[in-house]
Amino acid sequence: VPSNLPVFITACILMGFSLATLFLLPWSMLPDVIDDFALRHPSFKDIDPLFFSGYAFCNKLAGGLSVGLSTMILQIAGYKTGACNHGGEVVTALTVLFSPVPVALLLIGMGIFHTYPINERKAEPLLSPSSSCECTHSMHLLN
Repeated sequence: VPSNLPVFITACILMGFSLATLFLLPWSMLPDVIDDFALRHPSFKDIDPLFFSGYAFCNKLAGGLSVGLSTMILQIAGYKTGACNHGGEVVTALTVLFSPVPVALLLIGMGIFHTYPINERKAEPLLSPSSSCECTHSMHLLN
């Protein structure tokens, strides 16, 4: 495959934007979720660490499962550590693991984010000073 530096740089920039969204969007939504939970359940106090640690745990669990599943798939495809050449099955497995699987999972994630129940209209009670919720988080609303 001949080298095409402008296409490579463009792909890296686009991938950087998508990865930034992937990593920052959930963290910006988390304070809204905590505020909404505090508004709906005023009897629960100081539950913020539970939400943050739950998200961090699920994130680590997903990363570990993806590494384990990828390793298992490569093992089934015939990947041998230290080998200089691999068969077509390994190349196909790597192509599938690096292209359509992440895209499909990101599309599923975008669908889940689209159903995020807190929008500007729903966040008004969280933002109003007369709210019964003592919210300590800054609101990061998504348009």
